[in-house]
Amino acid sequence: FFFHSATMRLFAPPATTAVLLLLSSAFHVDSWSPSIARNNAGAGLLQRRSLLQQLSVGVLLQTGGSSAEAAADNGSPKKLTFQTLTDGVQLADIIEGTKSTETVQTDSKVTFHVLGRLLGKQGWVFMNTAEKDDDPYRFQMGSGIMIQGLEEGMVGMKVGGKRRIVIPSAVGYANKSLEPIPRDFGYRQRLYTTVMNSVRMDREREALGADLAGVVVMDVELVRLRK
Repeated sequence: FFFHSATMRLFAPPATTAVLLLLSSAFHVDSWSPSIARNNAGAGLLQRRSLLQQLSVGVLLQTGGSSAEAAADNGSPKKLTFQTLTDGVQLADIIEGTKSTETVQTDSKVTFHVLGRLLGKQGWVFMNTAEKDDDPYRFQMGSGIMIQGLEEGMVGMKVGGKRRIVIPSAVGYANKSLEPIPRDFGYRQRLYTTVMNSVRMDREREALGADLAGVVVMDVELVRLRK
């Protein structure tokens, strides 16, 4: 299993090139036979996903903010320090809110922008309200309409703050009725076919100890807070 390095350099963007080079160096073989392929196909696939997860984690979790934000601050993107909740939700503040002393509570009414990405698809963006339509979501905390991990991760935020929340599948998109729901139909379908792929999730749990497919990473910017 290998990739043509020249093709990667010519046509793949830098992040994709890094992924492909990683896979190529780790899984290039000099000989092939049907028996080898059958014996190693399942393990190889999960190993490749594990490597992709490590790369994704490095990119998504170690730093916060965009290159534009870093340039504005005359430095590198902020290195994030994560807090882990008892159910596995991880959260880190990218920007501390300073526009209010009030913080999000379990029964607050919140208005927020969100950038959502799939860890199991190397950070593929399935929603970006600030960039796509500038129309934030508005929800009542504690009403049961939001995914549990997002509600938990938003508690304590202040208006103007931006927080990265990593949500495992157990407290993520358990069904198609949970918000925030991507407004784009195609993105919505791709999200659901990934996070609700029970066959892939079971295989990953068995081989890796945890599933990657159901994990979502959300950068939440709190725009408004009401009691």
